[in-house]
Amino acid sequence: MFILFAILVSIASASTLAVKVTVTQDTLAVGTNVSVMTGGVVLEEKKAGSDGYARFNLSDGSYFMQLRRYPYPLHVSLVEVKGNTEITLTMRQLISYASAYGQIFGPSDFSNASVSAYQNGLIVKRAAPNAHGFYLMSFLPEGEYELEFIAPGFVTMKEKTYLLAADFIELSPTLEKFKEEEEHLPVLSAPGSVKQFSIIEVSITKGLAPLSGEKISVETPSGKAEINTGSDGKARINAAEAGTYKFTYQSQTVVTAAVGKEQEEEPEPVAPELQPAQPPVQGPGQQDSGGGALLFVVLAFLSVVGVAAIAIAAISYLRGKKKHRK
Repeated sequence: MFILFAILVSIASASTLAVKVTVTQDTLAVGTNVSVMTGGVVLEEKKAGSDGYARFNLSDGSYFMQLRRYPYPLHVSLVEVKGNTEITLTMRQLISYASAYGQIFGPSDFSNASVSAYQNGLIVKRAAPNAHGFYLMSFLPEGEYELEFIAPGFVTMKEKTYLLAADFIELSPTLEKFKEEEEHLPVLSAPGSVKQFSIIEVSITKGLAPLSGEKISVETPSGKAEINTGSDGKARINAAEAGTYKFTYQSQTVVTAAVGKEQEEEPEPVAPELQPAQPPVQGPGQQDSGGGALLFVVLAFLSVVGVAAIAIAAISYLRGKKKHRK
């Protein structure tokens, strides 16, 4: 029963769209194929009757009407249905311009959305989609375009396409919503150590912003205390005693050590000075061996020369004796 009731309500709430199709000079285009489309899907298709009309039962909203009739080029029109609606669509045999149409998905509010056609970096045409994200951009010269789809709160989408004259190109992009930045948690910061009697400065930030008026619990060497951050997001406490200071904010805890008597720094070791090298000192019984070596070389040379002279003399003597025998 419920399903039957829903069907009856749907039929009762549907509106009638009567589409009259003509050609040049208001001639009825009987037999023309008329299609109703939304979201790239053909909902219903009919032929224009003898009276030139094609009638559809549709809910209120936006639709694309496609007209197909040989030898005419494809014709696309954007139609708004609000109650019983009657429109006339005229087909033309000669169309010298290109067109782009479609539906933008993603946003629910298209009040500040736009579709722009760029060619060589220059805007050629801009159109505003209707309340349902439908757009139709016509009268574009044939050529290559970059179509830019913009909607507040969504990532801009660009798509390149070539638009032919006397043709309708459907582009129905889905825009992605901007990702929301992760929420920053408050961060408690404090120095690791300070000198006794100095000021310990603690800060609370959220992202890059300081948090003022925040309460911080402190455990000092002498007991517990509470401090509050100022307009700069910082709180301060005097390290009057040496020891550990523990700061707690929400579930965060940081520790600062207050150092008392400082350790004396040990002097750095000094490298011994380098002494210049001294020549070796000869003892009284030592003599320089350089002269003896030279004398040995001279004697060896003279010995070689003497042996050579004796050999030459011997050879000369033998030659002379041989001649004498002859």
